[in-house]
Amino acid sequence: MATEQTLDTILNSNLKTIAETPAWTTAQKEANDISHAGRLDKVIEMSMQNFVAHQQRSNMLAETYVGKQVENMTSVDPIEATATAKLFRGESDSAISSLLAQLASGQIGAKTAMTTPPETGVTGMFAQLNALTAQNSQNNASISQMNEATNAAMVAIAQVLGKIAQTTPPNTGK
Repeated sequence: MATEQTLDTILNSNLKTIAETPAWTTAQKEANDISHAGRLDKVIEMSMQNFVAHQQRSNMLAETYVGKQVENMTSVDPIEATATAKLFRGESDSAISSLLAQLASGQIGAKTAMTTPPETGVTGMFAQLNALTAQNSQNNASISQMNEATNAAMVAIAQVLGKIAQTTPPNTGK
C-alpha cells in the first residue's frame, strides 16, 4: 500500500507538472515581455535624453554664433574707425574729385573731336572723302578713349565708394 501511495503521489505530481506547463510557460513569456518592455522603455528614454541634450548643444552653438555675428556688426575695429575718420575729414574727397576731373577731361576732348568741322578748300571728291574718313577715324578714336576713361573712372569711383560703404558704420539713429 505504501508503494501504491508513493506511485500515486508521483503520478499526481507528474500530472500536475504537465498540466501546469502551459500556464507556467505563458507566465514566463509574459514576464520576459514585461522585462523586455521595461528595457525598451529605458532605451527610448535614453534616446530622448540624448536627443534633448543634442538639441540643447545645438542651440548653445547657434546662440554663440549669432552673438559673435552681432558683435561683429556692432563693434568697430581700428581699421574701420580710421577709414571712417578719414571719410569724415574729407581725405577721400580729393580722390573722388581727381577721378571726376579725369572723367570730365575725357568727355570734353571727345566733344571737341566730334564737333570739329571738316577741312575746307580741299579740291576733288576723293580728297573730301579722305578728309571725312580721317575725321571719322579721329572721332572714333576720341570716343574710344573717352569710353576707356569713363570705364576706368567708374571702376575707380565704385571701388572708392565700396570702401567707403564697407568702412562706414551703420546708422543707428543716434
